[in-house]
Amino acid sequence: MFLKHSVFVLGSYYNTLHYGGEGDRIGFWLASEIVLTEKFHVMAESVMGKNALAYTSLGVIYYPLKYMPLTFGIQIPNTENNAYSFVFELTILPINDEK
Repeated sequence: MFLKHSVFVLGSYYNTLHYGGEGDRIGFWLASEIVLTEKFHVMAESVMGKNALAYTSLGVIYYPLKYMPLTFGIQIPNTENNAYSFVFELTILPINDEK
């Protein structure tokens, strides 16, 4: 289950002055979600660059229901201008039961 259902992503991004603030317009992003059990996953995400988007998140995802993950974590700044923060995220996933 560990590697079969885990996800690893790497990509680039472009942001605007309005969205990313002062600093780099182009950077890269990497993320992973690793399945520990059916209900518990760990996640890590990092947006690299020197702008307001530059942060690293580390957290735990708990699935109380199949379609409703709850994420708890911490956000760590990748630049000295950004702040540390705690993260709480509730997501409702669309379910398609059609086979």
